[in-house]
Amino acid sequence: MAPALKSGQIDLYIGYAATDLEYYNNKAGEANGDSTATTSKLNGHLQSLGLVALTPSAAVDQNAFAVTKATAAKYNLTKLSDLAPVASQLVLGAGPECPTRPYCQPGLDSVYGLHFKKFVALDTDGPATRAAFKNGTIDVGLVFSSDGDLNQLGLVVLQDDKHLEAADNVVPILRSAVATDEAKKVLNEISAKLTTSDLVTLNSQVQIQHQDPDAVAKAWLEQHNFGM
Repeated sequence: MAPALKSGQIDLYIGYAATDLEYYNNKAGEANGDSTATTSKLNGHLQSLGLVALTPSAAVDQNAFAVTKATAAKYNLTKLSDLAPVASQLVLGAGPECPTRPYCQPGLDSVYGLHFKKFVALDTDGPATRAAFKNGTIDVGLVFSSDGDLNQLGLVVLQDDKHLEAADNVVPILRSAVATDEAKKVLNEISAKLTTSDLVTLNSQVQIQHQDPDAVAKAWLEQHNFGM
């Protein structure tokens, strides 16, 4: 979609702040965990292309680490920093690249000081990870924060309270030529109401319940008083 926006084939693209920044800067590594700063850097690259990124939403789709509800209750876990006292008792599961990837095991170590009892190489947010949660092979696993089946699986995403992951907050990007005050106002109001929990629910309705994406989006807009 980004190339189509860049070439003028479309006017509006709903993107992700960090991913789009690294697309437009040719993977220069500028993205960080601050959505406002990341979007500001993104706009620095978009301006010369006649594009503008609006205010990022709180809704985010990025790598995340989850535990079962039982594990969260047992150790009183809500955020990644809560793992520090108990990580040595827990098993981490993720894709085989995790031990060398800055945003996975090395980042959990350097940013949060987490040293797990063991690492199990699985898939990246796939069926093997889900099976390992179910049979108790792992205690902490890598997922994506907006996965539609998180609630169904009884998983709790731990808040990235020290911003290890780059800020892949949902952000509208549009051509400056069509970025009227009215268009920006409506899009920013929608972004302000959209949450990660909403993304999980919407993805669940489409991916698991097989509802029509347009109908799901329309229902959310109507629920939040955006007339269609």
